[in-house]
Amino acid sequence: MKPVRHIELIDTKLSCTFKKDQTVLIPVKIRKRVFLLPGHEVSVGLSKTGDKITISPHHTLTSENRMVITKNGAIRIPAELKRFAKLEIGTPLSIFITTDFDRVILKKS
Repeated sequence: MKPVRHIELIDTKLSCTFKKDQTVLIPVKIRKRVFLLPGHEVSVGLSKTGDKITISPHHTLTSENRMVITKNGAIRIPAELKRFAKLEIGTPLSIFITTDFDRVILKKS
């Protein structure tokens, strides 16, 4: 049996807002740290508990939703994730990154 990997989070003390076009804008400082650059594909998923949205560089072996980062750094959140996470326009989201800097985690503030 594979050991469960405990993921530790770093609170960036930053936040973003869920926009009416179903996007979030991650600050440049955070995107550069996790290597999420405009034009790159990212995987957008939901935690098992449904309370966190995960955004990471896209890998071909993932079954999560694949999105492209816009020129201004916006990332679209798929409608089904919006429903499961109960996001509404204007919902504030706290931004966390994993200690290995491989993904961004968004949690309702």
